[in-house]
Amino acid sequence: MPEETRQARPLRTGDCRLQVSSVAVWIGLCFKTAGFERIDERMEIHDLPLPTESSLRPEPVERSPVGLGLALIGLATLILLAQKGVLDRHLKRLMGANALLFLLGFPFRVLSVFMPLLRIQKDLSK
Repeated sequence: MPEETRQARPLRTGDCRLQVSSVAVWIGLCFKTAGFERIDERMEIHDLPLPTESSLRPEPVERSPVGLGLALIGLATLILLAQKGVLDRHLKRLMGANALLFLLGFPFRVLSVFMPLLRIQKDLSK
């Protein structure tokens, strides 16, 4: 086995783990916010900030079987390309971009859902 391939293997494995965790969290958030969307509809709140609106009402494709299938096919394709070594030249940059998007996107989406709900809860308790 060439030395270059041996050195790239841990990086490929790390990329696969990062991809799987990112997609799993994204899919989990898409389905978790469905409960908040139902609460929002029952309370008839119409003046939510734009980030909250976009987090509570993701595109219908994101929660559909087609969207889930497309996400999993995309994930499998990226993993296959990484394991075959096709992405080795760009793997570090791709991992960095994925980690950055994950680290910025996850807190943004979670806070955009929970902060208005905490504000509503605080207002109701007064």
